[in-house]
Amino acid sequence: MFKIDGNEYDVIIPQGGIERSFSVYDTKNTERLDNGEMFRDVLGTYYNYSVSVDGKNLSPEQYDALYELLSAPTDFHTFEMPYGQTVLIFQGYVTSGKDTYTGRVGGQNRWSGLSFNMIAKELARLPE
Repeated sequence: MFKIDGNEYDVIIPQGGIERSFSVYDTKNTERLDNGEMFRDVLGTYYNYSVSVDGKNLSPEQYDALYELLSAPTDFHTFEMPYGQTVLIFQGYVTSGKDTYTGRVGGQNRWSGLSFNMIAKELARLPE
């Protein structure tokens, strides 16, 4: 379903587990004119994602490694995400994430419900 820095993880993506969003950004020249009309100087469009995964197919060590990768104080990662009928490959950064402690099994801590948000580093589309 998705890759981070070239690594694919054996996670289950529940229904609705990948959400994409877009933001159309204007330059600082965008303004409301004296006649009330809006003047836009469009910079372009960013595509961003929110992802929720079920990591039950991962060993505790693999799950921890994924959590550590997502929470690393790293400037950018390379993401490969579904987009329309293709795949969007882009540089981006993780802004936040969370999961839930579910208890201990076999002497190991277990976590579930990992979700995270990523923001694109660069514009995906420019005005025509």
